[in-house]
Amino acid sequence: DDSTPNKSVNSSTKTKKFENNYEYTPLSAISLSECNVYGVVIDFTQPKPTSGPDLNMSVHLTDPSRPTKEQALRLLLFSKDTFPQNLQPGDIFRAHRLQINIYKSRFQGVGNPKRGFSFLVMDSSDPTRIKQSSSQDYTFGSKDLEIASSLSSWFRSLDLEGVMNNLYRKTLSELKVDTKEYFDVYCQIKKISLSESEIWVWDNTTPNNPKNDPKKNYMKVVLAPGDLKSLESARVGDWLHLRNVGAYVLETTHELVIGSFSHSSINLLPSSNEIIQSLVKKLPN
Repeated sequence: DDSTPNKSVNSSTKTKKFENNYEYTPLSAISLSECNVYGVVIDFTQPKPTSGPDLNMSVHLTDPSRPTKEQALRLLLFSKDTFPQNLQPGDIFRAHRLQINIYKSRFQGVGNPKRGFSFLVMDSSDPTRIKQSSSQDYTFGSKDLEIASSLSSWFRSLDLEGVMNNLYRKTLSELKVDTKEYFDVYCQIKKISLSESEIWVWDNTTPNNPKNDPKKNYMKVVLAPGDLKSLESARVGDWLHLRNVGAYVLETTHELVIGSFSHSSINLLPSSNEIIQSLVKKLPN
């Protein structure tokens, strides 16, 4: 039984596994009911406060029935302290007792341990390795191995750079002073100054900013207070996914910068991740 919520525990602490008798619904076949699903993590946010006692975060899942980022199922997870940790794009995500509702004319999954929700995360590079479970005991058997391995093989066969692309993604060279929309950027850290709530990033394009050093082609990111904790372990050379950020001109220096806001998120993506490797290979020269 995996219905007993507990603080997220690393798989190395687990002592019990049980054969899985659950049925799983393809993402394209979900309806307004409770269900169990498997999917590949394509995007996620960090936990943030709500108006109530819980925090929430979102996880976006794809599978062969919903293969693109635009078709991904958004999961909204609620909890006080039990969330997926150290997620990476490509990780395999299993959700039990997921509630389905409609948000902005689209299906959305809601996971709340108060209603029996539990999750399991398998490693992107090795789907047989369990990274994390939300429950002290969990089911994991031959059926799970088959599903996770199949999803991992399917995802690796895709054009990963294309999968990660979307209408909101921009390169640094595409940002303009008159940009009045939010966007996503994949970039590498070139300088960090958390004490000043700033980092400088690069994506192998030339920012449209006369204040930038043309020899470096870096761009400043002004961080929101909530970003500091998620970047505590960040180092120069790490890759980031800046999500729902904006661009504006600083009044003091007339410098075009990227701004992170309360609705934005910044996720660390290790260079060993296959998606990052694919992005690096396809960066414009």
